[in-house]
Amino acid sequence: MKRDSILLARILKTIEAAPYDFSDTPLDLDLEGYSEDAIAYHVLLLHEAGMITASTHGISDDGRIRPRPIRLTWKGHEYLERTANGMSEEA
Repeated sequence: MKRDSILLARILKTIEAAPYDFSDTPLDLDLEGYSEDAIAYHVLLLHEAGMITASTHGISDDGRIRPRPIRLTWKGHEYLERTANGMSEEA
């Protein structure tokens, strides 16, 4: 699967906009126009890049791992601030 920088940015912005309840409960993401597989793959990429924390223990009905985001890390917040200030860079 190819990396989709638009999807990466949408995931980061969605996590940023979500309330954080200090319980590390994973968020359910339903982003119009993207499959569950694409979202899960990009959540995993962001987790591996250190931009988010994520639960990687969830299993879908078909037995596959479904990583789900929990919150942004410092690095994720910094990335969003830089891109919001016109300093575009790839996730």
